Amino acid sequence: MRNRGTVGGSLAHADPAADWLATMAVLGAAIIVQGSGGARRCAATTFVQGPFATVLGPADLIVAIEVPRLSPGARWGYHKVCRKTGEFARAIGAVIVDDRNGVARVVCGATGGAPVELPRTAARLAEAGAVAATEIVADEMAALRGASSWQVHAVAVRRALAQLAAPVGATPEHLAAPVAGTA
Repeated sequence: MRNRGTVGGSLAHADPAADWLATMAVLGAAIIVQGSGGARRCAATTFVQGPFATVLGPADLIVAIEVPRLSPGARWGYHKVCRKTGEFARAIGAVIVDDRNGVARVVCGATGGAPVELPRTAARLAEAGAVAATEIVADEMAALRGASSWQVHAVAVRRALAQLAAPVGATPEHLAAPVAGTA
């Protein structure tokens, strides 16, 4: 009997609240799929089609995951809203910025489907920094998703951005302070 999980298995399962979906999306990873028609690359951001649904066909198998190499100066933030440590999330905020490689990504996970990229927030992050990016998160999410029920998700993204704005080595207590615009 198998008693351990794998990253590929978690991705294939595509539980919207799983950490690996948002993590691979924010990293810009590619999932390599082998099927009867040969191998193909799928961007992590398009791999999930909905809750528990992926681009995998019945004869497809994940054979590799390619994660781009980041520079030593890359910074990231990840915040998960859940009732207890280790639980699946109600909301996930994941951000990464790597100035040397020109990478700035902001992703909202645990959305009930595929992780949602926030390109305007990512552009603001690259241009003006994490603090400025927090100011447009809720507006971009409302524009993309059309509902105000995404408040918890906006908080998760803002707190992930706050991790980028914090001094290197800051403790979680330093990051618990409210971020501009959060409740």
